[in-house]
Amino acid sequence: MIGRLTNRITFNSKTSVSDSAGGFVNTLVAYYTCWAQIVRDSESKTNLVEKDSINNEITFRIRYTTSKVFDNKLVISFKNNLYLINSVINEADRNQYFLISCSTMK
Repeated sequence: MIGRLTNRITFNSKTSVSDSAGGFVNTLVAYYTCWAQIVRDSESKTNLVEKDSINNEITFRIRYTTSKVFDNKLVISFKNNLYLINSVINEADRNQYFLISCSTMK
């Protein structure tokens, strides 16, 4: 299974950084980078009241780790796209892999 983890993804945390004008700007800071497998990738298109949107849903499989905590406050960057985390599941409760379901609005 480890040989299938061929995609590099980065988990980013949202933080506020002060700008030169004394205000704050939200920015993403790298939290954890790892290898992942794309388990499922789908795309749905909708047109609602003059708003075009493409909703990409993707599920990543990564190796289980206890050194980091993954939740929906993090954002995943993969191939110049940002993905919002919907759920994190310990696959088959075996403490070997996490399945991370994500989506993005473009």
